[in-house]
Amino acid sequence: MKRKEIMPMSKIKVGVVAAALVSVASFAQAAPITLDLVAAGATLIGPQSTSAPCIIAGTHCQNPAGFGYTDFVQTGSDPDYDEFSPLYTLSDFPFPSFAVAIDVNTTHSAGETLQLFEVKVDGVLTHLYQGPGLIGSPVANNGNGYGDWTLEDIDLSNYAPGAKVQFHAVFNGASGGAESFFIVEREGTPCSPTDLECNPCQTDCGPPCEIDCPCTGDDCNPDVPEPASVALPGTGLASVVAIRRRKRS
Repeated sequence: MKRKEIMPMSKIKVGVVAAALVSVASFAQAAPITLDLVAAGATLIGPQSTSAPCIIAGTHCQNPAGFGYTDFVQTGSDPDYDEFSPLYTLSDFPFPSFAVAIDVNTTHSAGETLQLFEVKVDGVLTHLYQGPGLIGSPVANNGNGYGDWTLEDIDLSNYAPGAKVQFHAVFNGASGGAESFFIVEREGTPCSPTDLECNPCQTDCGPPCEIDCPCTGDDCNPDVPEPASVALPGTGLASVVAIRRRKRS
């Protein structure tokens, strides 16, 4: 009669840990980061020609040399679009942390609707916007090169420089001219002169401080109590403590 071999506890533990790691990895792949669709104010995001490269656009974009984009043809007779960007290498990006700006070009119908936006890294879905979300209204920068909406935020700084990145946009209800999707830098963006005029206290603009300008001018330098006035509350507190000690004694 053969004795049954009992697996050593160390091997069992290793197997359990390995299974747990596989489970965690599978969960991570199945849970992409949700992107927020945020309306932008007039001329705050862009213009594309000076701030950021296009990834998907039916307009002429001024991109850095070697950074291509999907140039699709949009007409009023074809309102539905399902577009993929080129397959990029992460090292091609001018910055690894960004939002995706959407420049909407609409007519009075204002029916443009974003159904889906995806970011995939090495074929794995990492960021997702699941619509529908109306982007045809409100539109503060109709077809002028500035972003009307942003998808926030995407941080790829933890991926290897050789990682492959691709974007996918699905939208319908298009009218007027073509929409464009371009990226705008986020955290770590140096302040521009306009930013500093908006908010002199801010030294790191991400997101742009024109959107959130908590202080300007003299508001950035609140009155600081004089040393004497600061000392007075402390003196009063010390007196109260001394009186209490006398009463106890």
